[in-house]
Amino acid sequence: MASYRWLVLGAGTAAQAAAAAYLVGLAAIAPALRAEYDLGLTGLGLFLGAPTLGMVASLMAWGWASDRYGERVVMTVGLGTTGVLLLLVPLLPGALVLLFLAGAAASGVNAASGRAVMAWFPARGRGFAMAVRQCGLPFGAALAAAVLPVLADRGGTTLAFRGLAVFALAGAVAVFVVVRSSGTGRGGLFRDVLRHGPLLRLCAVAVLLMLPQVAITAFGVELLLATTSLSVAQAAVALVAVNLSGAGLRLLVGWWSDWTGVRLGPFLVVAVCMVAAFDLLAVYISLGGPFLEVFVVLVGALALSWNGLAFVVAAELAPPGRSGSFLGFENTAIYLASAVGAVLVGFLADRLDWATVMGALTLPALLAATVLAFILSSVRTGV
Repeated sequence: MASYRWLVLGAGTAAQAAAAAYLVGLAAIAPALRAEYDLGLTGLGLFLGAPTLGMVASLMAWGWASDRYGERVVMTVGLGTTGVLLLLVPLLPGALVLLFLAGAAASGVNAASGRAVMAWFPARGRGFAMAVRQCGLPFGAALAAAVLPVLADRGGTTLAFRGLAVFALAGAVAVFVVVRSSGTGRGGLFRDVLRHGPLLRLCAVAVLLMLPQVAITAFGVELLLATTSLSVAQAAVALVAVNLSGAGLRLLVGWWSDWTGVRLGPFLVVAVCMVAAFDLLAVYISLGGPFLEVFVVLVGALALSWNGLAFVVAAELAPPGRSGSFLGFENTAIYLASAVGAVLVGFLADRLDWATVMGALTLPALLAATVLAFILSSVRTGV
């Protein structure tokens, strides 16, 4: 049993990486997409946004399905359907619709792989295991960034989509062969999730922390180009360093929560550190300090460190057999916050200098820390 749970984690992480390669990595062939489909910037935005829109539209339904039918069925069907749809993108009209549907199919991995972690790992190992699963996202995105441009250069977007399809289908096969569903139930009702006060407060924290996180992940290159003498390539390397170091810090925070036996304490510490980090970053930018890129990497890693912990807390709040639904709801809130946050940060950056923008982002982090402190106090007093 102990060795099998690590096989489940490996298959779930590979499935998460396969989904992320499409959902996040498609931007790596943006120039090829523009040339192939004769897109302007608005059209490109629609192409790149379609997978995420599909994902957000289906996350809660997939969460319910993973509780009802089991994580093996959801991940196998979701990734298998994604692979088939991606093979059809170059062959059929309506590429935008196919990209949307492929995103909706791929999103099944998010809740189902988290449910598998919760089922097969004991309480003192879930924090680290969920962090490992979360590392599938940056690893899948990094793999796509490395491989897809090469495929597009050799065979156009058709070959790139075939590569994504093969990755998705391989993930589906791995899940089908390795994973045994941990159990199924009725799946429950969505209104039960919406009435769960602790989950709603946790989602509020995650939504607030997404704002500073997206400022680095979506605008890190723009920030560095505006405030340092780095080239575009050097700024992109710094963003890769943010993602890789953020993945490492997620593992550390997950292990820390397992070691202490609590989740909310480490979560609160991370939120408070984010307040201080973004405040210091704002001051450092305004002073024109040297090696700003190093500072940005450190702050960005911290801003990425909490996601796995948030998912563990959400799943542990769920009644028996409902972790998929709870994770689906939290994922929906996080991805919506990411989309809205990108627009909001971009709006501020168009009108204010980057020091002011980074300083303003301490406010949502402070609100998140305040809500977490309230939750932790309520837990300790039994309220």
